[in-house]
Amino acid sequence: MAEMRMLRWFCGPIRLDKVLNEEARRRMLTVPIQKKVRSQCLRYYRHLLRRDQEHLARQVLSVEFAGKRPRGVPKKRWKDVIKRDPEVPKFGYR
Repeated sequence: MAEMRMLRWFCGPIRLDKVLNEEARRRMLTVPIQKKVRSQCLRYYRHLLRRDQEHLARQVLSVEFAGKRPRGVPKKRWKDVIKRDPEVPKFGYR
């Protein structure tokens, strides 16, 4: 919401012209923030996979904690989101 407000502010009076959000993004040559965040997460994940197995950041990928997760809807974990992403090759995830 704030993202689109800023884009509209930069573009000028486009609300009066009834310009769609996609048109405002096209004019400013931007992508939706959700796509940008997703691409950065995947970029960081691929960066971690290039690290040595002994590197601490790489070891954290495969850590499993003892015990149960709390009751209720489980919180979304970064590892689970990466695992479900269609752009991640399934053979590279541990």
